[in-house]
Amino acid sequence: LHTLTQDKGEGRSIEVDCISLDSVVEPLPHCDLLKLDCEGGEGEILSAASELTLSKIDKIVCEFNFRPEDGKKGAELQDLLERNGYVVDELR
Repeated sequence: LHTLTQDKGEGRSIEVDCISLDSVVEPLPHCDLLKLDCEGGEGEILSAASELTLSKIDKIVCEFNFRPEDGKKGAELQDLLERNGYVVDELR
């Protein structure tokens, strides 16, 4: 369960049910391409995935912005992907 907030000074939030990448990929024998567009949640999703899940995925396409306020999150995500055999390309 995650909470989404729309920060317009109103303090409103919406709770939404979520599923893990592991639970999506687990029944599949193989995944050629995973496309993630989760408005900043890509790092959290990929870092929670098991090595088995990542080993089933040939290519991952996602956007991740390296921003100073994110600290080392970008470097940690790149390290995670490279440790699991992915080549990280930077597009500008």
